[in-house]
Amino acid sequence: MKEKVKILLVNLVLIIVTLIIIELISMGVSYLTNKKLLELKNSANLIQKFRYAKAAYIDWDRFCYSFESEDNVKRPIMLLGCSYAHGSGLKKKQTLSYKLFKKTNRNVFNQAIPGSSIQFALAHFQSGEMKEDVPDAEYIIYVYINYHLARLYSYDLDYIETEINQRYELKNGELVKIKKPVFPWMYSLFTVKNIQKLIEFYKSKNEYMDYELFNAVMKETLKQARENYKDVKFVVLLYPSADYIEDKEPVLQDFEVEKLKSMGFIVLNAEDLTDKPIRSLDYRVVDKDHPSEQAWDAIVPALIKKLNL
Repeated sequence: MKEKVKILLVNLVLIIVTLIIIELISMGVSYLTNKKLLELKNSANLIQKFRYAKAAYIDWDRFCYSFESEDNVKRPIMLLGCSYAHGSGLKKKQTLSYKLFKKTNRNVFNQAIPGSSIQFALAHFQSGEMKEDVPDAEYIIYVYINYHLARLYSYDLDYIETEINQRYELKNGELVKIKKPVFPWMYSLFTVKNIQKLIEFYKSKNEYMDYELFNAVMKETLKQARENYKDVKFVVLLYPSADYIEDKEPVLQDFEVEKLKSMGFIVLNAEDLTDKPIRSLDYRVVDKDHPSEQAWDAIVPALIKKLNL
């Protein structure tokens, strides 16, 4: 009996040691993979340190903000999207939100969450919290970038911060919200994160060809918006991400643009609103990714005119 217990303990120790070694290797791989990205983010004053972070759910109040004036009589604008719409790397008065506020005489509610995709807005609508945060909106402008497709499948909003993503899936053609993880602490382990990255990569591959989950989420988000805001106009503003700096490919394929229009969205290409080369490095902040103030200065006047804001 004692011999069996001894063998069991030895095997247990060996398993634990093996798991620790795997985790240390995973951590090292993660550090080397993200080192350059973190350096670029820190150069843009988006300070982030490589470390273990406790898994947590997103705090909307931490990110969302608004520009409001009692003198504004037109109905408000809501912004949706990720860090591009949020204004990461910019001061508040350099953002798309502020420039729309100053030039349209409308209050602007920025509901964009860095690292997210459109599904976070859907979840916020479904919980009833969006209506509480933004009582009314005549225009919703969703700044779309190609990263958003993979983020539909991501387990984390932020790989380092371990902010748990809200995911959806299609079951028998129906859009279903995926329940929160039973053991969220496991998301903090780099071994788990790397496995999740592989799952995300393989699951999202087809999304760039058929947009199946994206369209389902967009359709339901539009439905929710119309139920909450009378005669709301939902604009999808296509913006070239850093992936397109050296590329001439369109941000969204033509057939998908037509699909969104047929669903009831207004689809605009940011590059069609200006003659400035906004996909180039000259129109990005120092992290070589996010739009600079000059990019929004180039786009906003034509955007206002196009939408009659």
